[in-house]
Amino acid sequence: MTTPAHGGTPGPTGLPVRTHTAPGQPGSGGPPPPVTAAGPDSLRRRVLTAAALVLVAAGLFLCYVTVSAKAPVTSDGAGNALQAWSMLHGDWLLRGWWLSDVSFYTTELPEYLLVETVRGLTPAVVHTSAALTYVLLLAGAAWLAWR
Repeated sequence: MTTPAHGGTPGPTGLPVRTHTAPGQPGSGGPPPPVTAAGPDSLRRRVLTAAALVLVAAGLFLCYVTVSAKAPVTSDGAGNALQAWSMLHGDWLLRGWWLSDVSFYTTELPEYLLVETVRGLTPAVVHTSAALTYVLLLAGAAWLAWR
């Protein structure tokens, strides 16, 4: 018995018949894998794209901080900032704190903690964290839309 080879001509007898190969694999008959440019122009383009995205994110962050600064800091944001400050100084389980019915322990408090590591405990932490949340939300939505 002869089996057809991938070119359409009969193959030698006695060889096993390939039943399935993934597309783009050598000898699969499918389209070849795309050729990617790995030259200096590709690296330069990637670096410039990354730099442009960082600049856009920084510009959006500054705009969002300005918008957030228009609203006063209330007890909700101040309470979260104080909880994060307590976590920063070793009270990871927030012993002695009365938490709200909606816990921000895994979402906002780590963000406040990181911001307070850089800025210290000031009212501006609430505005900086809000702006950071907005930028991360927009970046995540853009990444999902791109995928």
